[in-house]
Amino acid sequence: MIERSEAATPGDAEASPVEREERDVHDRDDPRRLAEEARALVERQAAELRAVKVPIETEPPAPYRP
Repeated sequence: MIERSEAATPGDAEASPVEREERDVHDRDDPRRLAEEARALVERQAAELRAVKVPIETEPPAPYRP
């Protein structure tokens, strides 16, 4: 049985610059990471919107016409 050494794992210091660049590109395009970032952004923006207090008087009065 052939055992893999720690140096043979992705992310090792001996990887060529091209291999490292390809790995970085895949990390940037990781769907799970992108989804987590999008959720965090949406939650942060929603919290900011909830924090804004808009008084009801800012809406123009609606005329009543029977």
